[in-house]
Amino acid sequence: MASEDRQHQGSDECGEAASVQRPCDLLPPASTLSHDLAASVRLLRKSAAFADVILVASTGEHLPAHRLVLAARSVHFAEQLGLNSLGESACSSSGELPGRMPVDACFGVLNAALDYLYTEELPTGLPVDVVLQLRRAANTWQLPGLEQLAARTLAESLSTDSVCEVLRHCSEDEVAAKLAGHTVTAATKYLRAACGQFGAANYEKVRSLFCNDKRACPHTTSHLTQILVPFGAALTSRAKQARALSCSTH
Repeated sequence: MASEDRQHQGSDECGEAASVQRPCDLLPPASTLSHDLAASVRLLRKSAAFADVILVASTGEHLPAHRLVLAARSVHFAEQLGLNSLGESACSSSGELPGRMPVDACFGVLNAALDYLYTEELPTGLPVDVVLQLRRAANTWQLPGLEQLAARTLAESLSTDSVCEVLRHCSEDEVAAKLAGHTVTAATKYLRAACGQFGAANYEKVRSLFCNDKRACPHTTSHLTQILVPFGAALTSRAKQARALSCSTH
């Protein structure tokens, strides 16, 4: 009994020792820089406070922004903000009003890109055509993270109405990369594979829509057929195997 009491007492002491906090555990993390910066930048996007440049979309809308955020997040925008075509700073020299910088993108694409630059998120409910344009713009603006996020957004919202258009874009990007001697981006490869999987699961309807799509050029049509046919063959093979298994069990 005495031995058991000593064991219980020892275990209690160990438990109390384990529950005692170390002095360093009583303090918050030494640095909150990343969290504070992220929260502050997100707030700047909402309020446009201290904006020092106006981005002008190709459709004419003006969007306030911050040179520091744009330059820190994108090499392309850093170069554009350094000097304009006249060799002058993109911001007004007087400092009274923000400078204006034209951007070759429509309002929807530019607005979504700014959301990403400030928050690493995209607005919900973006139309497919806007996300497709955004993905290409991201490549031009040297924003691989945005290109990949746009690709994931497209993949997660694929439908029989959109898969042909998305596949067409992938095909055009692959052809353009080949002609330029560039490597096809990981985002394009991922999106192409996602479309292939969707096409396999909805093969007959996708093939019908694709064959009736009069916007596809002959080269693109041949390329996309090469994508869809193997998935359709694989689907047919799996269906035959399933039927054979079903018959053998009866």
